[in-house]
Amino acid sequence: VGLSLSRESVTLVSVRRGQSVIIPYLYHQKYAFSCKYLSVWQSSDYVALSDQSCHCKSVLISDDTKGHIFTVRMDNVQESGYYWCAIHIPSAFDKRAGFFLDVTAGETILQLHVNSQNVTGSENGSVTISCYHRGRQYGVKWCKFGGQCITRASGRLDGASVEIRYGLRNTTVSMSRLKKEHTGWYWCSTEELQMPVHITVQQKKSRESPDTAESDQISASGKTFQPFDQKYILKFN
Repeated sequence: VGLSLSRESVTLVSVRRGQSVIIPYLYHQKYAFSCKYLSVWQSSDYVALSDQSCHCKSVLISDDTKGHIFTVRMDNVQESGYYWCAIHIPSAFDKRAGFFLDVTAGETILQLHVNSQNVTGSENGSVTISCYHRGRQYGVKWCKFGGQCITRASGRLDGASVEIRYGLRNTTVSMSRLKKEHTGWYWCSTEELQMPVHITVQQKKSRESPDTAESDQISASGKTFQPFDQKYILKFN
């Protein structure tokens, strides 16, 4: 049927030096109000983020306690490394999910990337995402975060129609028949690599109604981000 189960966390992401990347982490609802944080793996131990350990300009941690996903945005990344999205569990071991950030310098082609990790569409409309990749073109999958993956040229995810057009270096994913409940995190996947993409489905505007579709969103540097219940940022000089 062209479906498989998706991962619940990112394990390997490719990004160009100096750019930003967003990493989502799905957690159980019982941890909705627990402390979330990011740590880095150094010398066989977990190290709290600092100017020396992060190798990036800033880290923005946002927690969607209703959707049970917290995201980590790392800006101006400089070096590859292992990081851990974590949830603090008092009187027990913290919950951790590790990922490797593969930072590429110069004009070298990234192993997997997209034009934007934030895509907006309208109800009953469609969105198109271009996944640029190296390696086998037919190894590209399109997955719902914590849900299912489309592994063939067409399929359905939660009622939305998905079409995948495979190319040598560029695989295009189109999702149509969108509904508000299709808002959420998805990703392109090539074997071990993943690139998360957040899709926001807005209510279709009528000609008479004022333009208020983005009134509850946060815009920064020309990009649109979803609001979150909790948000905190770490900046490094």
